[in-house]
Amino acid sequence: MKIEKPKIAIFSDLHLGKHNNSADWHQVAIDWCDWFIDELRAKKIKDVIFMGDWHDNRNEISVHTLDVSAMLIDKFADFNLHMVVGNHDIPYKHSTEVNSVSVFANRPNIEVYTQLTYVEAFDRKLCFAPWESDLTTLDRCDAVFGHLEIQTFKMGTARACTSGWSATDLLKKCKDIYSGHFHLRCEKQYKEGNITYVGNPFQMDFGDRHDVKGYYVLDLDSMSHVFYENNVSPIHHIVKLSEIQKDGFHGTKVVNNNIRMEIDVDIDTKELFKLFDKVASLRPMTFTQDYTFIAQSPTGALADVAPANIDVKEAIEEYMSTIDVYGKAKAKEYILDLYDKTK
Repeated sequence: MKIEKPKIAIFSDLHLGKHNNSADWHQVAIDWCDWFIDELRAKKIKDVIFMGDWHDNRNEISVHTLDVSAMLIDKFADFNLHMVVGNHDIPYKHSTEVNSVSVFANRPNIEVYTQLTYVEAFDRKLCFAPWESDLTTLDRCDAVFGHLEIQTFKMGTARACTSGWSATDLLKKCKDIYSGHFHLRCEKQYKEGNITYVGNPFQMDFGDRHDVKGYYVLDLDSMSHVFYENNVSPIHHIVKLSEIQKDGFHGTKVVNNNIRMEIDVDIDTKELFKLFDKVASLRPMTFTQDYTFIAQSPTGALADVAPANIDVKEAIEEYMSTIDVYGKAKAKEYILDLYDKTK
């Protein structure tokens, strides 16, 4: 499929169906897409590159999620959509031939890339590199758009990638690389060129809470890009009770956002429930509590307060770092992958 204009929009990792096919999160995706389409039209952009993980579940997709997926695809009817297959779009770890976005491949405005593919556009040679592409065969080109694991980039807030491709080796063949897969947005400049992880289009969990989300526009004439911030989707805040007691309650963080309150100091139960009611009245998207403070009874025994809303991934990371077993890195990756599949 031909790229019609030199300015191209880039986004990645939509993960439709995340949070157990939540209707609320479906609506977040729909609202984001409406905003994104308006942005594309205002900038007169015709060509869009999506770099993998359109769906979240690798094995099965709910009817509700399929309905939303088709709805969003229809919204791109006036654009050329280039879709790179990601690891969440496939049931088999090492093969992209079977994938959940192939149902869109016959539409005239959509190209689905299941293997390393080169496209010429505006005197530039572009490469589309889906998950598990053999980049040892990479031809020299002007830009790569992929779903890649590149060493040293953050896979999440708690770990960096130690496997995958060497940035130096990739940049010997191409000096501008754009990738999906890791959700934390990151741009690194090297002597040989630049690598950009574009991140997910909106925050999806508390691991994203410090990350500014959005999309990129690449100009093929100058080979420069601009990042545009998403300012319409809900974000995540962690607020500590001790900070509320010190600085007061700021309700502006709450409305339509995802709030986790850390109960890190002792407080009268009635007063705590009043605070909960106050937060709930402001209609956050989600509101959870994390009891990090454990009160002591007069006898010294622990009070009847249990920790809640533990960050399971961080707990797995912490536990695996304390044990000494053969193949620990692969075991940790396997356990985290199992956890992702159960969400």
